[in-house]
Amino acid sequence: MNKKLSIFILGSINSLIVLLSIFFGIYSFYFKLSFKILNTNVPGFILALLVLYFGIKNFSALLKLKKEISSDDIVFSWNNFKSIKKVNGKGKRKFKYAK
Repeated sequence: MNKKLSIFILGSINSLIVLLSIFFGIYSFYFKLSFKILNTNVPGFILALLVLYFGIKNFSALLKLKKEISSDDIVFSWNNFKSIKKVNGKGKRKFKYAK
């Protein structure tokens, strides 16, 4: 699948999540919906705000991904998923892009 098409599909799904969370927030505020979570009633618009926050946060991750894979010499490689290299004492993944 083309890289641009993949990014477009991810962006579309993310946009759909953001729009549906806005709709659900308005709907739950208007009809005063609440959900029982750990024996506490939580208003539905609070949950919608949480989903909206994560949806907007994912846009920044999606833009970073788009910038990272936009160069033409980068291709998918299974070697990126085999082991985690130690970088500066932390368990961050060090990617090696196949050319």
